[in-house]
Amino acid sequence: MKNPTPEFLESVVAVLRMNDQERQFLFLYATGELPLATGPADYALHPGWAQLVERQPHPACIYTRRWDLIAANAGYLDLLFGAEAGSVAELPDRNVLRWVLLNKACRAERLVDWRDSWAAPMLGELRAAIAANPDSQDLMTLLDSLLADPVVKELWDAEIGVFRTHPDGTMLSIDDPAHGRVDFTILAANVMHARELRFVALMSTGPGFRPGSVEGRGTAPAYL
Repeated sequence: MKNPTPEFLESVVAVLRMNDQERQFLFLYATGELPLATGPADYALHPGWAQLVERQPHPACIYTRRWDLIAANAGYLDLLFGAEAGSVAELPDRNVLRWVLLNKACRAERLVDWRDSWAAPMLGELRAAIAANPDSQDLMTLLDSLLADPVVKELWDAEIGVFRTHPDGTMLSIDDPAHGRVDFTILAANVMHARELRFVALMSTGPGFRPGSVEGRGTAPAYL
């Protein structure tokens, strides 16, 4: 069959009772693309990933294609969320994009060069994600929540960051009340068995930040 629809392929998955890996291969062979995430099962995280995140010497996390955190170590929570952090499950909002773009402290003082170094590339990534998944209701819901803010809406309407993303090796800075100016490099990779999950590490490039013990803080995945 040429050009099978996603609905047809999902029916094949159901009839043959395929697991997640088999479903991904079916879509790849039939369409050349991975299937869209449809629910919590698509974000199932192997326990080894949670342990890897926990044991990273640098701030690290895993989030979904709509930027919802499902695992993070204490260094990441301390650096990005500061006093708001406890564990992933305890965050007031687990969405990294909303936190970076809407939190007033992030805009005003915490995230260095917020408009050009943070907001522009992240809005560019959101544009790219929507372009790749134009029928994604969860991405459109995320966009609506961001555009309710007049500052973000102005940047979006002005097409700030339309051709920008955060590639590997991007250097960013955070002014942290406890650690001072923290400069770091971003590295990211997709999880093999759940490719809409992204592993991100923030490698400190200076002496400003040394994450403390993560014992007791935990990074038990907060699955969607």
